[in-house]
Amino acid sequence: LLGWNEHNYVCENKRILFAEANVKPVGCDANGVSGFSWFGCSVDPSSFTRFSVMDLNQGVLTDNVSIPISFVGAEASQHLWMYQCIETKSTTEEKKDDKKRSVTTYSYRMDWSSNLESITPEKVPYAKTICADLAVAGQNPPFPVNVASGKSSKSAASVQAGTHGNSYTIPNSIFSGSLGASPVSLAPFRASFVGALVVSELKTIAAVGLVTPPLATVTLVPPGVPPPPAYVAPTLPSYVTPVTPAPYVAPVVPSSVTVTLALVAPPPASVRLLAGTPVVQLFPPWTASQFAPTMVNTTNLQVAADGNALETCSSSMPRLGCVMLSYQVSKDAIMFSVIADITAGQLSPKETPSSWSCSGSTFGESREGNIAKDKMLAQLASANSTATWNLRIIGILGAWLAVYCIFPSAAAVPRASRRTRPGASASPASEGLQAAIATSHWE
Repeated sequence: LLGWNEHNYVCENKRILFAEANVKPVGCDANGVSGFSWFGCSVDPSSFTRFSVMDLNQGVLTDNVSIPISFVGAEASQHLWMYQCIETKSTTEEKKDDKKRSVTTYSYRMDWSSNLESITPEKVPYAKTICADLAVAGQNPPFPVNVASGKSSKSAASVQAGTHGNSYTIPNSIFSGSLGASPVSLAPFRASFVGALVVSELKTIAAVGLVTPPLATVTLVPPGVPPPPAYVAPTLPSYVTPVTPAPYVAPVVPSSVTVTLALVAPPPASVRLLAGTPVVQLFPPWTASQFAPTMVNTTNLQVAADGNALETCSSSMPRLGCVMLSYQVSKDAIMFSVIADITAGQLSPKETPSSWSCSGSTFGESREGNIAKDKMLAQLASANSTATWNLRIIGILGAWLAVYCIFPSAAAVPRASRRTRPGASASPASEGLQAAIATSHWE
């Protein structure tokens, strides 16, 4: 790695030096321009491409009806997230007497992720105590099959920059990945989507009731099959504090929901709780068909309240398997600074000659904005130096870690062989450590 890194630095630096010595600045009129050149010109918006969601999901989304959204730009991207139970592992080493043990601690949280997260199978029972919906799901559900997971991007085949009528044609091989982007507002498409799943229902007091401090109990009987209760802070009068129920941790279906309210000081002699006072938030039991759709479309997506995403359930109160899609597109008014070879207005990467230890390469670079030639080349040289130093540090740390791991392991071999001899048994202390959630192992 270190050898490759140094070789790459030298060859990339030679490529930049070649550009410094040979590139010439030109204007924004492409008429008569040829050779290895630099220019900084405005991009013609009429040369942008209209992207559909199908363009960003090629091979998985087969129509433009499921997600009828389109927008115009030079580059576009889609980002898919799913609300999942996320496992985090951390390992530390502890020493006692002349022995060493590694301790692995597992922690869990519910959060959005663009990667499909996996729970260690033997840790699922513990994860269920933190991620309640795993009690039914068992593992994080898969992503929908008709959208690409993570981030997917696409660029226009080319764009035009420079004087209208005599502009340069810039292929995406030169500008791809170099443009700034902004979120696509999906508010204009709101009417095309039926709506996200109803993931909860707010239950209120059904009738006027006169209660006396300090406690009042209200029983709510939901219509149909009542879902398990989950508690959130409802909007209650300032003198009323909810006490029960606690958040659910398993899909138990009760026949009714009983809520105990404590009347806090300074309460009046008696309190009349009005009909319609919110008391408890009810969440339906988790099912894969309802909360982890295998496909997303206009029937199970809605535009988020801020207009910047599509969601299968409200992002303010998500459940396991809820999906969120957002889109970005390059800015409308942009300028390009480009270094490339020009022939009859067409841009292509310039071939750079080979030299000792470095094979021939190409040079075609672009940056958003009007950046002078010398400054642009200086930025490229700085980026090359930074990348080289980062890999140097990683390589040195990796080599140090390898040496560190080799010598302690060699020193521990005689002790390990004595502890694992035939007929030997582990101590009760060791057995307890191996059974703990924070998994540990003596060396």
